[in-house]
Amino acid sequence: ETKKFAGQTVTTTKVVMQSKSAAAAAKPKEKTGLDAALSAMQGPKSISTIEKSASDWDTFKDNSGALKDELEHAAKDGELKKKEFLDRCDVRAFEQERDQRQATRLKDAKK
Repeated sequence: ETKKFAGQTVTTTKVVMQSKSAAAAAKPKEKTGLDAALSAMQGPKSISTIEKSASDWDTFKDNSGALKDELEHAAKDGELKKKEFLDRCDVRAFEQERDQRQATRLKDAKK
């Protein structure tokens, strides 16, 4: 797509995942007549800084294969670290409940 950003014309690409049937149904229609004339007069649409930054980041990741692999690996590590953290939380909660039960048993045994 051609967009306008900071007074310059920028070409961006979007990657969209969709099924084959949806892809066949979503073919863009050619503009004719008045619609084509209006589109030509308006020129490219403007994009926000956030959209431009996201586009630049995606382009940079695609051009840098090593970075892409490193980011995928970091994402997997993050998931494993989160799972380990949740497991430690479960163990800690069990230990606290166990200690509470033992304290209650000791109080009951002394009475």
